[in-house]
Amino acid sequence: LESQVMFGHLESTLAVRCLARNEMAAVSREVKLVSNGPHPELTVAAAVLVLLVIVIISLIVLVVIWKQKPRYEIRWRVIESVSPDGHEYIYVDP
Repeated sequence: LESQVMFGHLESTLAVRCLARNEMAAVSREVKLVSNGPHPELTVAAAVLVLLVIVIISLIVLVVIWKQKPRYEIRWRVIESVSPDGHEYIYVDP
């Protein structure tokens, strides 16, 4: 005896048990059908991996920005002078 069971699109993993029985014996076999779609574990792992890559890239960018030298430096020059009448003057020259 031979028969076929047709399954359409599987949303998740499915187990099927085939059983043959007569007066002499009973034989059964279980078959596990796996869906073709993405597995939830794989989807979660991919999402975690993407987030990890984003965090690492963000940290690298922050370190590069933090290590950069400033584009300009302000240097103040202090000039001290004594006038002919004995007064001391201090000038700050930007």
